[in-house]
Amino acid sequence: MVHQGSVNNKEIYIGGSWKWISAKYFYSVDDYFSAPGTEGSNYLDLALTFDLGNGWGVNGHYGHFSFKGMDNANYNDYKIGVTKDISGWVFGAAYVGTSAKGDCSNGEFYCFFNTSGTESRDAGRSTVVLSLGKTF
Repeated sequence: MVHQGSVNNKEIYIGGSWKWISAKYFYSVDDYFSAPGTEGSNYLDLALTFDLGNGWGVNGHYGHFSFKGMDNANYNDYKIGVTKDISGWVFGAAYVGTSAKGDCSNGEFYCFFNTSGTESRDAGRSTVVLSLGKTF
């Protein structure tokens, strides 16, 4: 099914941080991405960022999404990574994973298809993310 038109998603969140840890809580105040009966869906985001010195850093993340009315759509996600700052350029590598089920052969919830329905992608698989950033 392809959704056409606009999606009006409304949510509120509260967050805070202390030293190298931060937390945010998101709460949907209407139907989450226009899915009927999903008001109250929520996401908890916990993150850690720690400076090891000499331009090195480590970071981590844990999240939990509760999709109201759709138990097979609940998931946890996580990330563990390392960064290196070289003259203001920040190189990063992270392993990102999730408990979301996206096995397209089993018709899982997090299996996404292109608009023609001819190609599918498992959005629940783990991967490595490489990054490069520069602040100006």
